[in-house]
Amino acid sequence: MDARIADLGLATLVEDGTKLQTHGGGTEGYRAPEVGTKKFSNKVDIYSCAVMFFEMAVGEMPDISTDATFEPLNHDPTTSELLKRMLKVRSADRPTATQLISLIKVLQSRSVLQPISPINVSPSANCD
Repeated sequence: MDARIADLGLATLVEDGTKLQTHGGGTEGYRAPEVGTKKFSNKVDIYSCAVMFFEMAVGEMPDISTDATFEPLNHDPTTSELLKRMLKVRSADRPTATQLISLIKVLQSRSVLQPISPINVSPSANCD
């Protein structure tokens, strides 16, 4: 199974990833800090994705004002490190999508981060 998450409601096709967008949108709490400046790149998507991943892993929104927000992930240092990088306040410190994919591949090759395996469900399983 290969899970993917997408929200293309406000997507804009950009030929060059270095161009800045000048209109903002998104849901409060999931928006990167720089969206308020009206000058931002596609790295806002990395931030928003990290908020969703954090919420799925921990069960609550991250509080980026404190490192204590990552304490619930102490048992999973790899996930914690990925999310810390993706949730950087300064967009210049945040990885691009390409850099993030490369990092994940390196971690997978070290057997630190394993791909998700599909769950086998019996056709006769009761799903009531």
